[in-house]
Amino acid sequence: MDASGRSKDGEGDDESKTKNSASSSNSVVDESEKASSSGVRPYVRSKVPRLRWTPDLHLCFVQAVERLGGYERATPKLVLQLMNTKGLRIAHVKSHLQMYRSKKIDDQGQGTDFVLCISYNGLRY
Repeated sequence: MDASGRSKDGEGDDESKTKNSASSSNSVVDESEKASSSGVRPYVRSKVPRLRWTPDLHLCFVQAVERLGGYERATPKLVLQLMNTKGLRIAHVKSHLQMYRSKKIDDQGQGTDFVLCISYNGLRY
């Protein structure tokens, strides 16, 4: 070891770098430290391609839901079994059924608003 605290073979280099970086300002933060300190984990894109709900696939879904007694009684597992589509997983059906239910509820609400809206001589009341 020489007078600066470094050994001749470079063993103390890592230790001195750590000490120096700890005492310096935190202007440069490693990405992993930034993600963990902010509480937000980094986005990791899936290798599996996203499922595209084509009109035919959606029609098959709607038919399965109707056969089960409507969107209120249909369960993702039974819809998946009735659809019998290769590559379709329960997670896909769960998500689509949830969206389908919320859309149906919104459509029903808008339908009643339309009935309550009265038009007379171009003025809406």
